[in-house]
Amino acid sequence: MKKFTKVLLVSFLMLFAVLPISTVIGELYVTDNEITVIINITDAYYTALDNDGIENDIVANFDMTIFKNDRKYSNERIKFDLYVELILPSGLNYIYGYRVSCKRCVSVSPVIYLYNHATEPGWYTIVLTCVLADRGLVTGMGSEYLVFDPPGGTPGTEPGSCIIIV
Repeated sequence: MKKFTKVLLVSFLMLFAVLPISTVIGELYVTDNEITVIINITDAYYTALDNDGIENDIVANFDMTIFKNDRKYSNERIKFDLYVELILPSGLNYIYGYRVSCKRCVSVSPVIYLYNHATEPGWYTIVLTCVLADRGLVTGMGSEYLVFDPPGGTPGTEPGSCIIIV
C-alpha cells in the first residue's frame, strides 16, 4: 500500500509539472526585461508563386505579437532578430535572418515566401527562432516549428529567395 501511495504521489506531481508546458505548445513566447514576442506558425504549404509554373515554392503564415514589458522603455525602439529555417526531408536546411524593428507594440500576421525550395518529396519543417539581445548579449531566445508535407518536389531548380511580407 505504501508503494502505491508513492507512485500515485509521483504521478500527481508529474501531471502538474507537465501541465504548464502543454498549455503553450504551438506558440513561441520569448521575453526579457524589456520585450515580449509571441509567435504562432498557423500554416505552411507548397504552391507555384513565380512564373515558372512549378509547384516548388513554399508559403508559411504566422502571427506575431510584440510588446514592451515596462513603461520606462516606451520611447525606445523594439529590436530583435528573427531567423527562418526550412529543413528539407533530406536534412538539408536553409536559414535566413532578419532584424525586426518597430517603435510601438504591434500584432501582425506576416507571410513567408520561399521560392524554389520544395525540391524533395517528404516532410518539411519550418522553424522560426526569435533572439532578443541587449548590447550583444542574448537575453531571450526561443523557436517555434511546424512540420508539413508538400507532395512531390521538383528537382533541378536552385533555391531562390526568402521574403517576409507584413
